[in-house]
Amino acid sequence: MNRVLPLFLFVSMLLCSAQSLRALSPAEEAAMPKVPRKEVLAYRDANSAAWLAKVSPGVRRLFYDPAGWQRELARIQSLTGMGAEWRTRLKSTADRIIDNPFPAYTPPAPRKNAAEGWQRTYGDSLVSLCVAASIWPEERYTQRLHEMVLAGCAFDTWGREGKEGELVNMDLAAAHMARGIAMAYDWHRDLFTDAEKEQIRATISQRMGAMLKGFYGGIFWAGWYTQNHNHICMAALGLSGVAFLGEIPEASEWIAAAALNFQRVGRAMYPDGSIFEGVPYWGYGRSFILQYIEGTRAVTGAEEMYALPMLRNSIAFRVGVTLPGMAGTLLWGDSRGADASGPQPVLYRLASQYKDGTGQYLADALPFAPQGAADAMAWSLLWYDPDVMPVAPRELDYHAPDWDVLTSRSGWGDGDYLVSFKSGYNQNHHTKTDAGSLSFNFGGEWLLMAPGYGVDIYGKPGFFDKEGRRWTFFSNVTESHSTLLINGRNQRSDIAARGRIDRYISSPSQLVAEENLTDAYLEVTDVRRRILHRRGDYALVLDQVRTEQPATVEWLAQVPPDATTDATRLVVPGTAGDLMVTRLDPGATPFEPRAATVPNIDVEDWWMKTASSKAVGTDVRLTTLLQPVFRARPASPLQTAVTDKDGWRQIRITSPDWEDTAWIANDAASPNPPNAEAEAELWLTRRRGGTITSFIAVKARKVSLPDATMEAADPVDMAWESGPGGSIITLGSAFQGRIAPVGALALFDDAGQAQPSSPNISLPPGRYYLLHEAGNLTALKRWVAEMFPGTPAPVPFKIATPSPQAPIPRAVAVTWEAEAMARQDKGNASAIARSEASGGKVLANFGAQSPAHSVTWSVAVPQDGLYRLSARYAVGQPQVTFSVLVDEAIPSEAALKSFVPGPAGWGSEKYWTLNAFQWRDEPIRNADGSEIVIPLSAGKHTITFSHPSAGINIDTLTLSGTAEP
Repeated sequence: MNRVLPLFLFVSMLLCSAQSLRALSPAEEAAMPKVPRKEVLAYRDANSAAWLAKVSPGVRRLFYDPAGWQRELARIQSLTGMGAEWRTRLKSTADRIIDNPFPAYTPPAPRKNAAEGWQRTYGDSLVSLCVAASIWPEERYTQRLHEMVLAGCAFDTWGREGKEGELVNMDLAAAHMARGIAMAYDWHRDLFTDAEKEQIRATISQRMGAMLKGFYGGIFWAGWYTQNHNHICMAALGLSGVAFLGEIPEASEWIAAAALNFQRVGRAMYPDGSIFEGVPYWGYGRSFILQYIEGTRAVTGAEEMYALPMLRNSIAFRVGVTLPGMAGTLLWGDSRGADASGPQPVLYRLASQYKDGTGQYLADALPFAPQGAADAMAWSLLWYDPDVMPVAPRELDYHAPDWDVLTSRSGWGDGDYLVSFKSGYNQNHHTKTDAGSLSFNFGGEWLLMAPGYGVDIYGKPGFFDKEGRRWTFFSNVTESHSTLLINGRNQRSDIAARGRIDRYISSPSQLVAEENLTDAYLEVTDVRRRILHRRGDYALVLDQVRTEQPATVEWLAQVPPDATTDATRLVVPGTAGDLMVTRLDPGATPFEPRAATVPNIDVEDWWMKTASSKAVGTDVRLTTLLQPVFRARPASPLQTAVTDKDGWRQIRITSPDWEDTAWIANDAASPNPPNAEAEAELWLTRRRGGTITSFIAVKARKVSLPDATMEAADPVDMAWESGPGGSIITLGSAFQGRIAPVGALALFDDAGQAQPSSPNISLPPGRYYLLHEAGNLTALKRWVAEMFPGTPAPVPFKIATPSPQAPIPRAVAVTWEAEAMARQDKGNASAIARSEASGGKVLANFGAQSPAHSVTWSVAVPQDGLYRLSARYAVGQPQVTFSVLVDEAIPSEAALKSFVPGPAGWGSEKYWTLNAFQWRDEPIRNADGSEIVIPLSAGKHTITFSHPSAGINIDTLTLSGTAEP
């Protein structure tokens, strides 16, 4: 008899060994056929007997068998520290679910569309209740779980898709509902009578039968193995199959369909652990893939999926795309710059699986509650492994080679910056024509931007298409990104259109990356963009566009509205620091405002504006400097000079402490430059006091360094920098040739092994060291690790001088409506109608879109005295912090991180966007928990809330005296 485990393992090994290290192109992915029913039935017939042998009638089998659950329960009850916190959070979430009425089904209406997204949250709440009732078997939990399962079975449908709502029970709402009910049935069978069990089985049979039809081709995600809808829906089908195996005849077909689907998912998903849809979809899809693996592994052998690179590399991906301050992520794809699901549960499960401390560290350190809905609390508790010790990330550069996106940062401090470089395919689900785009984030705030997910796009035809009308929306096209626009035309959008990062050299203090953009544009001969990052100092962007006919090339910069222009320089102010973007070419044109040309403007003007600098020719070369200026280290603009001579461009960049010189060949036929430093296509040298301290080169044949010379048989990419007791050589490509150290120095690899000193050596890419002896390696590595220790977030506001005031009675008070604001900056909070609000309206979504958002109110204070500040508000997080300013200064340093508490059991009604309207009346508190007290004189004052950690809806604010009655 065939068993599923060897078959699953065979397919996984086949995929991993033969093809796993090569990502599929969109064309190859599109060519992957849907799984035919004939194959599913054959797989079922070969393995159903083995599946049935692994389960017992009426006995739990999803995630844990009875003995396994007892072990897990003991583990949960023994947790301390972070684990105990997750236990408390799950209980409070379950309490909140039972303390509020659950929604009854209503037919699709304007507030509940055909997809019935609210049912996803309903299904997620079932998961949390299911787990809570297993840990704390209290009647209030089991009774509400019983009620919600039967009510959910009575819903007319679990979502409708299609133009006319004809595709019923085939998508996300059905998946979330089925998963929740399957878990409740499997874990708590004794709650239901025989008649109720039959009702549940009949409902699941009918609705998962519809899901199976969708899998066979009835809905758009069928055969689309990189699509998050596919992962969510097929995970639910597989979980339902295992839960009802032996009770619903079709259950074994569901298991077979899910297993074959996820074998193809393992082939189609990017091996580097990334996702082209956008980082928010990563947490959503990965969570359900992991739920499928963990929930069915005892029956299906799905744990073999952990051998897939797409999972093994997932932590490195999520760490690499984390912004300074850890509150946000990249804006590429359809992203709003923050997680939409988790990601703590995913990080915990993967950290436990691979014993990866960086994943554990990130999950612990994220300054927000898991996003999505209530089930995230359950998975965080179940998947938290206290035996994995957190390890802070150290890598400052990251390249996802399959998605083809890189990030490079100045450090891991809250006040550091990150620059990202976008490549990859233009046409796929949730992708954009944005090859070559740059973005720059300083301390969590975007200063060089991407549009991210368009706003108000649901219900507008064409936005989610792959072709045609998708490119009529501003957020999807080239002109809304910080890249090159050629002849006013957006980049190609065909299935082969893409950029390729074909050079990547990362060393401790510098990075070079190069992207071939030729296949992204129309009517061009060659387009390339290079970025040279000198960590902490600047990024130099080098562009070259060759065409047969003269072309107009625009260097586009997407910047916040408060950015200012000074001829060829853009100055973008930020909280942690500023960014200066300067065009350096002789004759460079000034930056000018640029209006969108497409008809559907889905990017709000408070978020970003476009500036453009143009050049015309058949061989256009652009040189642009991105200079960060840290708030804690003010600096003047760097001094620059650009000259062109004898086929070479020389760029000098100087500061009071160092001088950098870059040489760039105009083409391969350029003669050797007038110095003996290198024979290469490009190199950059840094000198301090006339001494070379670092060097980086592209396609080098000969290099003369202070402590060695190198001669390569074939051009090599390399970097060098001096350090205490030796120097570091980083090879970005394989090297064959001669390395001749000076004096008694010897060459060692990263493991401390001496390398041969023969005239002709071969070395793979990697890091090497020139040392007097191997014992110096530890000190040199320690120096590298401490070179960029991280920049703390600056104090962005001045602290007010204390004003002596006396307590006054609490009866002295002034209350005002939050929507009556005087101004706001870097955000777009708006007044919306709410019947329960004091004035019929509230100020909604303060801080939901930008961490730099601020709102200011003008208040007339009735008399001198000490005042407490309170608010009537609603939040969707356990705690939201922000700065309180009075007359543009914080009353004390403790007010820099003032906070309001969130509701108990946060997250149970939240999905994707802030939707919290459970009001609380609370004083604003200082970071230490004490009530904020403000000394005020009679008359006009301003009160400002700034830099919130999450979104807040505010109804009213009150200043009242502090004296006890």
